[in-house]
Amino acid sequence: MADYLLDNAWHQAHRRLSLLEQVYDPGSIYYLERLGIAAGWHCWEVGAGAGSLAVWLCQRVGPRGAVLATDIDTRFLRALDCPRLEVRQHDLLTDPVEQAAFDLVHVRFLLHHLPDRQAALARLLAALKPGGRLLVEEADNGVHLTDPRCGHAASVLLDKVATGMHTLLQGRGGEYDYGRQLYRALQDAGLAAVQAEGRVQVLAGGTAAAELFRLSFLQVREPLVGTGALTTAELDDLLAWLERPEFVALFGCVVAAWGRRTAR
Repeated sequence: MADYLLDNAWHQAHRRLSLLEQVYDPGSIYYLERLGIAAGWHCWEVGAGAGSLAVWLCQRVGPRGAVLATDIDTRFLRALDCPRLEVRQHDLLTDPVEQAAFDLVHVRFLLHHLPDRQAALARLLAALKPGGRLLVEEADNGVHLTDPRCGHAASVLLDKVATGMHTLLQGRGGEYDYGRQLYRALQDAGLAAVQAEGRVQVLAGGTAAAELFRLSFLQVREPLVGTGALTTAELDDLLAWLERPEFVALFGCVVAAWGRRTAR
């Protein structure tokens, strides 16, 4: 994970993660509640970021439950003061994984960055107790469409940044369009009763969602321009668009997929 593009060491990383939580936590909580999370569960929040979902899980599992929050960089998780929460620095692909230990494992926006996604899924599955649930949420950024009223120039800029991000992730072994592959991937990993749903983010300039993407593009500015998909000036133009109320676009689909480890 040394090549992780959106690392927590960046000076605006906490702000970016806070916006990500604001935009995407409601959807994650919706699916976690559908899985029937209950008091007494033991949960693993993988790639926990700034920790909002780990804290929410602690509140749901109650005093008889427990939550493990892991990340490659735990600087923000260490600041949390939450009973029943254990924080651990952990690389999903290389560090030991507790076997058959959790009623629920949840991971969001991590697997599409990893070079060996199927191996990561196998490790997540192995961490589940028999009957335990795995919930994976992943990006699929194949959708990038501007409102026609934004004009052709804005559409071209969004296409170019999408092309650049695709090239950037692929060059590091990631998969820009992994969300659409998630349903089959969970089946291939051996999960039972797999289901999946997708939701598309509407970016309206000046909103939390637009600011999240603006900061994400800003964080990867140099390598993104380095792909040759767009110039520095073009990226600056897009960053400016994301602050304007008249900018409206569909950018990125989030696929949530879940399944259960069989009892055997």
